[in-house]
Amino acid sequence: MGQVILFLALLHLVSAYWDKQHTNGEISYLLNDISKECPDISHVYQLDDGGDKYTAGGNNLTVIVFAKYPFSEVPGVPEFKYVANMHGNEAVGRELLLRLAFDICKRWRNMDPKISRLVGTTRIHLLPTMNPDGWEKAYKSDEKMREDIGRLNKNRTDLNRDFPDLDQKVFNYAFDNGPTDHLYNYTKEKNKGRFQKETRMIMQWLDQYNFVLSANIHGGDLVVNYPYDNSPSGRAVPSKTPDHNIFLELAHSYAEFNPLMREGINASPEFDKDFKHGTVNGADWYPITGSMQDYNYLATNAFELTLEVGIPKFPPAEELENYWDQNREALYNFMAQVHRGIKGSIHGFDGQKLTVLANAVVSVTNTTDPNNAIPITHNIWSGSNGYYYRLLNRGRYTVTFKALGYVPAIVCVTIDHVPEWKSSLQEAKILNAVLFKEEIRPSPQLMSQVNFKDTINSYGDTRCGNLSSRIDAQQRVSRHWKSTRTDSIKSDVVLAPII
Repeated sequence: MGQVILFLALLHLVSAYWDKQHTNGEISYLLNDISKECPDISHVYQLDDGGDKYTAGGNNLTVIVFAKYPFSEVPGVPEFKYVANMHGNEAVGRELLLRLAFDICKRWRNMDPKISRLVGTTRIHLLPTMNPDGWEKAYKSDEKMREDIGRLNKNRTDLNRDFPDLDQKVFNYAFDNGPTDHLYNYTKEKNKGRFQKETRMIMQWLDQYNFVLSANIHGGDLVVNYPYDNSPSGRAVPSKTPDHNIFLELAHSYAEFNPLMREGINASPEFDKDFKHGTVNGADWYPITGSMQDYNYLATNAFELTLEVGIPKFPPAEELENYWDQNREALYNFMAQVHRGIKGSIHGFDGQKLTVLANAVVSVTNTTDPNNAIPITHNIWSGSNGYYYRLLNRGRYTVTFKALGYVPAIVCVTIDHVPEWKSSLQEAKILNAVLFKEEIRPSPQLMSQVNFKDTINSYGDTRCGNLSSRIDAQQRVSRHWKSTRTDSIKSDVVLAPII
């Protein structure tokens, strides 16, 4: 009974507070209160810069995380994040994430099956304010001036121009077919002081967690912005990533669930461009350098989009309820997209034992049209625990797993679903890979010695154009594996090396 009373008190508190802008101190208080009401699935932590948890203005970047096991990374459970209030005068996002945190906790307490499924299969990180110093400056100013004050941080820096300019690097590499992923290692950065403290906190955060999908919530327009944010010429023209079609679907997965955004009508006085179906390529809209969403994509495994959730940047508090109503389903549907595509583990085998392979490379070619195979020239790497997550659209793909010193493995896979919040939250298809050391000659007899608990036969999908003969050989080994390890079938597939 005591817990029920406490939760009802929290419900009254948040409901009563929803018609106001929460201060930085209140954000920390509310997130901790919510976590106390849902201690089994949440906890609160603060970002830091080499141990320093305070911004130049003395504020914290406080995160609440929701998961079945909130305190630790779980293999096979993708990491998702929302970040808001990067520009201090764009205040709606921080209120949306506070409300979202409360809603997840409340619905989980009420045993909502969709929330239970989401929390049980996903680790969700919510950062309501990335620029608390800028927000504070805007909030303390005259109400009529809040739209124009506080965009920058305490040191008068635009945080969405403060990340390493990896766009130019990838554009330069394009002439030599160079890499388009993992172009920057913050841990090895020798001059960290050239970035703002908030930026350093985010980059350290991204090094700590293997995020899969993310959105950065802004205000000032009504559209979903996807990478790239800059173009090779620096002009306002479309600038597509290798994952353009995936980003487009991800953008639609949010815009379609926001009734105003999906109309695609731009009402901002700053721009004269309408948005088809509520989405826009960042560079085509207006090019910038040093953006956070492009840093996510080019330095880490994360795919990030920018959500512009309303024309007023700092609307009156009494309008906040309308923003929640417009964005609630979209926020949930976008989170569900972290489960599209494929995921799994990558291990190495030296003839004696299995070894987790961190930083193994997962490459994908779209073979939906067998006469026009299209390599997606952006790779995903496995995390420190050997697990990877690769977002994909519906279609047919050839997936190659590679690691230094090991024989590559390859498989064909068909993705026939993408998640949708309104229907079912089906997890990504599981593809687990075992790579053999280069000096080992794979054989069915050797394969049968591998004590790997998650084995099962492969899909039997061998139609990968001119790769079919290689795939047939792999399938024969996989079928043998199944016949020798039927006592431990748990997940969808284990890949043998190419032979």
